[in-house]
Amino acid sequence: MRYGWKGDWGTFGVGGIIRQLKVDNQATGAKADKVAGGLTLGGKWVMGGSDSLHYQLTGGEGIARYIGLGITGDGVLDASDGSLDTTGVLAGYVGWRHAFSPKLRSNVIFARSDYDNDAALTGPLATKSVQSLRANVFYSPLPKVDVGAELMFGKREVESGAEGDITRVQFTTKYSF
Repeated sequence: MRYGWKGDWGTFGVGGIIRQLKVDNQATGAKADKVAGGLTLGGKWVMGGSDSLHYQLTGGEGIARYIGLGITGDGVLDASDGSLDTTGVLAGYVGWRHAFSPKLRSNVIFARSDYDNDAALTGPLATKSVQSLRANVFYSPLPKVDVGAELMFGKREVESGAEGDITRVQFTTKYSF
């Protein structure tokens, strides 16, 4: 479910999801279900003729698959009592877009998500948090053609406290039909 507002100032929306998580393993006899859900707030604030601020904040239980790359599970079966333990999540991003001209634009974006795993059930390698900072530039040399490049720095932490990072450069070309 989602509802949104739009005006000269930008856009704003609120959305929610309610879902059922279910385990029905005929091999082991494990059966469990749990209601899960979350809420999202976000939008775009038009800061001027060539600048806008994009933002979103999402939180809930059992909705990790809908965040970013679905980097952790929605829940895990607790074999000790046969119940489902949902993963709590809080995630968000903020991005600034600037148009230098009608053909040249750039974005700077920061995103982060934190997961509340029960490490006794998920193990020490379950994702605890991820974050990234990225900057890109897009050029539209012809109508319907975009060419772009992006530099991204990312960091991931798992439940054991181990961390890793990545630096990535990517390029794109898009033709819109």
